[in-house]
Amino acid sequence: MQSNLLETLIRRFPERSLIIRSGSDTTYVVLKSWHQLGLVTLAFVLSVWTVVASVGFSVNYQSLVSVRAVLEDTIEKNDAFITQLESDQKNAYELRQQFQAEVDRRSLAETQIQRLRQ
Repeated sequence: MQSNLLETLIRRFPERSLIIRSGSDTTYVVLKSWHQLGLVTLAFVLSVWTVVASVGFSVNYQSLVSVRAVLEDTIEKNDAFITQLESDQKNAYELRQQFQAEVDRRSLAETQIQRLRQ
């Protein structure tokens, strides 16, 4: 089985010779079967990695967009809540001031009534 696979690979990737000419220089390169198989394997692995990384990036980007939308909605709600809370605090302060003024008036009235009784 292994020798059969090895023979098939060697038939698919026979030894090749490359002649590279640059000006007057000539370089002779021999690409053995294992070199070619390694290059094809590397290209395949890089292609698969690119596809997986692209899909992963796309999925993560969609999650990021949805989380960002929820976050912006939460920020808007929090800002509205803070505005309402500040308004309520202002109203409570005004009511407390009015109550204190009423207590002071009542205390003054009671003091005047006590003086009149004496």
